[in-house]
Amino acid sequence: MKTTTSILLILFTNFFFAQSVSLKETTEDFSTGKQNAFKVNVPYCTADYIAKKLKGELKDWHGKYKESKGEHTVTMGKLKDLGDKPFDVYAKVIEKDEKDCYISLSIDLGGAYLNSKDHPEKYKVMKSEITKMAIKISKDQINKDISREKDVLKDLEKQNKNLIKEEDKLSKQIKDYEKQIEQNKKRIEEIKNLKQTKSSEIKKQEEVLKSVEKRKN
Repeated sequence: MKTTTSILLILFTNFFFAQSVSLKETTEDFSTGKQNAFKVNVPYCTADYIAKKLKGELKDWHGKYKESKGEHTVTMGKLKDLGDKPFDVYAKVIEKDEKDCYISLSIDLGGAYLNSKDHPEKYKVMKSEITKMAIKISKDQINKDISREKDVLKDLEKQNKNLIKEEDKLSKQIKDYEKQIEQNKKRIEEIKNLKQTKSSEIKKQEEVLKSVEKRKN
């Protein structure tokens, strides 16, 4: 049952991201000029985090990676599903605002830039690769956020536990004090009674003393 639930959760998560991440074909300005490009949104991520993760993802494309002035390039990259011919990659992160960031990526096949019209099969493969990349980066950011928020929650729970312990300690002290107060009240009443008795005893003793002193005289 647990395994089935986990599988369903994974499927639901993948479906959710598939709906959240959208890729479209567009044109973008790169160092090589305005080129046909893939533009994919990366939800829940900051531009800095995307750029950091994009570097690692592009390095897996087996070419020579370089980053300059915000543009990520891979020279002579290779992907198995694209065949044996190497290609060059140009990519950058676009930030519209803190919660609206994209990766724009262009593929130079050598003489022509990858596009859906002229290279439908390769376009389909690369679309899948870039979409998976965006989903992975977004998931990594969310997992990082979850870990951070768990730490915050753990710290708050620890603080709350300490407050409960302190409250219990103070409550116990109050009960001890109340018990001592009741004992003191009882003792005060006993003392009052004893004082009355002692006062009578003192008076009697004073009379005895006077009687003895008379004998001396």
